[in-house]
Amino acid sequence: MKQKRLSAKIAAIVTISLTVVFGLLMATVVLLSGKTTSTNIRNELTNLAHANGNQVQAILDSVSRQAETMQGYIEQTYNRKSPLISYSNGKAKSAVYEMEMSDLNVEIENYLLNSMWCAMSTNL
Repeated sequence: MKQKRLSAKIAAIVTISLTVVFGLLMATVVLLSGKTTSTNIRNELTNLAHANGNQVQAILDSVSRQAETMQGYIEQTYNRKSPLISYSNGKAKSAVYEMEMSDLNVEIENYLLNSMWCAMSTNL
């Protein structure tokens, strides 16, 4: 009888001590994995934010270059003393090919020419 009580007490003590040890181990693992997961998520979101920032900066740089080109075109057009479209016998004439073109095509040609001149002058 006494041996059954003794073995039951030993089993209870071992069970309780194992439960406490495993509980502490589980709590430690949960805390450490939670901290690691939180750090990894924060790093991933930081990297995404940097990548998005780089994309936005690239867009702003592109827009800035386009604005500079348009400003150059406007300045060259404003400072020009001759009219934008030269007419020969009442029809619009190309500045490059010396041939008759529609007003829209001559405007496009003038924009492209002035944009190229502006780009060349800013890259020198």
